[in-house]
Amino acid sequence: MNATEQEEFVSDLLESVKEKIVAEIASGKIPQDWNGIDLRWLVSEKSAFGGSGKRKREFNNFVLINNL
Repeated sequence: MNATEQEEFVSDLLESVKEKIVAEIASGKIPQDWNGIDLRWLVSEKSAFGGSGKRKREFNNFVLINNL
């Protein structure tokens, strides 16, 4: 992927996560007393993508080494 494609992918992915969370807030599924901490955890959970194997290990190593 080139940089433009990467930016578009990330934007689309985050917009999808945002739409799901906003819909859950609007439907009353999210407690009103949740603050930024709880909502950050929710964003993290909703955007999490599992994985394992060599590629995931290489990714984790790259993120760690490059302080991402």
